[in-house]
Amino acid sequence: NNTVYALNGSYDSSHQYVYVGGAFNSGAYEYFTRINENTGGLDASFDPQINGTVYTVEYQSYTSDTNKYIWVGGAFSQAGGSSCALWRWNINSSTGQAIGDCDGTIRKLFWVPRTPTTGKMFVGGQFSTVLSDSNAVGACCIETSSNAFSLNTSFFPKVNNITYAFAYND
Repeated sequence: NNTVYALNGSYDSSHQYVYVGGAFNSGAYEYFTRINENTGGLDASFDPQINGTVYTVEYQSYTSDTNKYIWVGGAFSQAGGSSCALWRWNINSSTGQAIGDCDGTIRKLFWVPRTPTTGKMFVGGQFSTVLSDSNAVGACCIETSSNAFSLNTSFFPKVNNITYAFAYND
């Protein structure tokens, strides 16, 4: 009943969903939901309890790890019962995890796998703090592994407005 801002899928045969984020609010389907690719129907069992607009959804996986993740960012302050504007959903275990604190709006997530067990999640938007670091202004990079993440302290472009997109050249 409103705007869809983000779509992303889980790319393996055992988890066939399209994740949808936006400014919609239709009963049980508020801001972030998923659609079963086989049936085309909304998954009524999926309720991440996000309380505001979702602007970006990004798929993350590692070649040596069976866990698959969906990262979600937007203009929300709660997800899965935790305070956050950046959240990661483990597709395999059906559990969510807040990714530290963020004092603004996340507009773009961009995943870059680095090794079979690590990667970088670039985060853009309009914010001045991510993971408790006030150097993360408008854009930052989170180093990830399957169970941990930390801010890449060498990537602080200090954007003076809103970051909407990233491009990566390795």
